Amino acid sequence: MLRPAALAAAYLLPAGLLSALAAETPAPADLSDWDRVRAQFMLDPDYLHFASFFIASHPNPVREAIEGYRRAMDRNPFLVIEQGMFEDEAHNVPLQVQR
Repeated sequence: MLRPAALAAAYLLPAGLLSALAAETPAPADLSDWDRVRAQFMLDPDYLHFASFFIASHPNPVREAIEGYRRAMDRNPFLVIEQGMFEDEAHNVPLQVQR
């Protein structure tokens, strides 16, 4: 049988991980003009890129989110998978980060 302290720790763990992910999330970029939008991508400015989103570069926020997820996987792959696939919706960290 689990002790109350272990149950409390298990309940608080997703909130701690969610806080850590939120702390690593930067503020949204200023996208008020096209040059600022283009600056979000690491595309060679000497070319016109018409990939039709078949193969596309990721903007900075997406690259940073992927990198944050990769860092979380490096730190504790078990928790990332456990909380991403098997937690109920209220405690599912990836779903909470998306909101």
